Amino acid sequence: MLATTLALVLSLSTPQVSDLLPDTTAFLETGSYPFRTGTAVVLDTARDLAFVGAGSGVLVVDISDPTRPVVLSDRIRGSAMMVKDMFLDGTRLYVALFSFSSRPDLPRDVEVWDVSVPASPLLLGGVNLRYGAQCICARGDTLLVGSYRSLFSYDISNLENPVLLESLGQDGFPEQIMVRDTLAFVSQSVAGVAVYDVRSLAHPQLLAQWGPNSSFPGIEVAGSRLYYASSWGGLGPDAGLRIYDITDPLQGRLLGAFDTVRTGAYRVTVRDTVAFVTYARNLGFGISALKAVSVTDPSAPRQLSAYGGKCLGVALRETLAFVAFEHRFEILNIADPSRPTRVGSLPLGLAGQQLTVDQGLAYSVGGSFSVLALAAGPDIELAGALDLGGMAYRLAQQDTIALVELAADTGGWRVDVVGLSDATRPHRLSTLPGPRIPYGLTLRDSLAFVSGDSSLHVYSLADPRAPVQVGSLDVPMSATRLIVRDTVLYANGGPGMQAFNIADPRSPALVAETSFDVQEFVVQDTWLYAACLNWPRFAVISIADPAVFQVVRANAGASQVEAMSSSDTLLACANNLGSYLHLLSTAVPDSPVVLGQIPLTSPVLGVVVVRDTLYTSHMNRYRLVRVPSGIELEPIGAAKASRLRVWPSPVNRELNLAGCNEATLHDASGRRVLDLKAGPNDVRHVAPGVYFVRRGSGVGREASNVARVVITR
Repeated sequence: MLATTLALVLSLSTPQVSDLLPDTTAFLETGSYPFRTGTAVVLDTARDLAFVGAGSGVLVVDISDPTRPVVLSDRIRGSAMMVKDMFLDGTRLYVALFSFSSRPDLPRDVEVWDVSVPASPLLLGGVNLRYGAQCICARGDTLLVGSYRSLFSYDISNLENPVLLESLGQDGFPEQIMVRDTLAFVSQSVAGVAVYDVRSLAHPQLLAQWGPNSSFPGIEVAGSRLYYASSWGGLGPDAGLRIYDITDPLQGRLLGAFDTVRTGAYRVTVRDTVAFVTYARNLGFGISALKAVSVTDPSAPRQLSAYGGKCLGVALRETLAFVAFEHRFEILNIADPSRPTRVGSLPLGLAGQQLTVDQGLAYSVGGSFSVLALAAGPDIELAGALDLGGMAYRLAQQDTIALVELAADTGGWRVDVVGLSDATRPHRLSTLPGPRIPYGLTLRDSLAFVSGDSSLHVYSLADPRAPVQVGSLDVPMSATRLIVRDTVLYANGGPGMQAFNIADPRSPALVAETSFDVQEFVVQDTWLYAACLNWPRFAVISIADPAVFQVVRANAGASQVEAMSSSDTLLACANNLGSYLHLLSTAVPDSPVVLGQIPLTSPVLGVVVVRDTLYTSHMNRYRLVRVPSGIELEPIGAAKASRLRVWPSPVNRELNLAGCNEATLHDASGRRVLDLKAGPNDVRHVAPGVYFVRRGSGVGREASNVARVVITR
């Protein structure tokens, strides 16, 4: 049971649930950056454009030079969970936004954009299905869209007031629509392929339903064949790629199958006699990749090649494939489908296990290394990105240097040193000479500390282009979190929490350890707050003596916490299991008080709290949320909050008051210095010293009426 105050978030791939519920009774969103995992690709071949769904936004990309794709616009920003499908009709782009929620107050999940000026897309309107859009197509003023509830047709001649024409309830959940002449083939989870007569798209007529029981199926129709790519089904063998003869479209005849071993096929498109199949999942049953499959003999399809990792969207043009991989948008040369080669790419992935914020910029990993400019308004922008040729997992950043841990595309693990002297152009400087399998990392001045291979490694970055290992210590550890305070390094991996003396970085020494496993922790002055894997679930530890971990408070019933951060006297914690972000006050260090919580429906990967703002790296997007002035958060959990609450302490700019509408600030002699109101109060003109805050209606010096605060400069 722990903490938070405000948030900034990110995105993922195959069906995930939305991140923050739009509950603004206590929290106010002030910014967003929705781009994350690649999900779908649509081409405008006449204008050399690619529309790339990434998270819940769409990037407009100039592909006139395939070796150097250029983002023309990132203004298409949806509010739902992710872009599931797109359809381009002339200069109109139809976007289907996926969500599991049926809340009526959520934003619309179908958006229509005018993209006649690619660099300045204009939102024309949309439709709110309330059940999340899965697939979409349009003809003239008629829209056909599928959701988990049904297949719908709408009159969209007036996008300010779309009119529902038909609701075609059916047994399956529509996943993809493919219109060929007067027929529409709709792939459905659980119910195979539905065939509709769409001579009138406004009023489709169901003609037939056939095919396998599977999940998230994608289809392609080429000539007299239908290609069906699906994840595992109720019977198992329905997974993979299946090829049907649709000479009679009302009863497809199975010709052959490929990869029917639960491998997670998702979408398929065909060029000549080669099918390109995307794979969205890897559950240990096969390789997630873009696979080129020869279908010259449909009764015996065979694999020609497999390229890359998890991918969701693919579009073809002549000898090029445009692919939305999990972390990158790539352009591939497929002239020889047995040997696809990368021509150009753009980084997409953002969310990562760790996030840092420094001087108005957020640094994040999640496939690529990304830099976000944190504006004070809704227009959070991507300042720079770097594709390091692998899946980036962890990050440490200080000033103009970052360490990035990644699993390389070519296999194995490594830690790269990234230069940030120009944040808009992050660039790789070097690679650390080990360890073989890194776990956690941190930076302190010109030193890098890395845990891995049951050792602690210390590197000098005096010349970041030529890092040198200067020290190491063989000790059982697999720390994912390292924090340096003065001459002590704290690590959460090993048999328990560990403390190392690094006064001489050439010879680090283990000086203390706990007997319980710690998943996440933060350090505030001489206090360490730890979220544990078992008992105690949450521990308050005094580290006044670095050689001793003194547990002063333990909570055996607290929920499991996966991410933590602190600033001044605030502690932010993410409980993914219970789907909450919590905020605690640590004004009294050994007795944290829970101030409030935000309900979530998507895991938090990284957290950073800076003054009154919490930046969180979610699976969907970045969001920036601030606590509105004067809002009092209800206390929760076992810790009972005092009715009067002030924070932070020490304070040098703004003192926050909660628990009453007004109070007074008194100096040590009892003299009244300042009247306070609920919310933030400017104390910059108050002389440094020890002060007391008294509730407006309070009398005497009871704890419920008086709070102590230190003002500094």
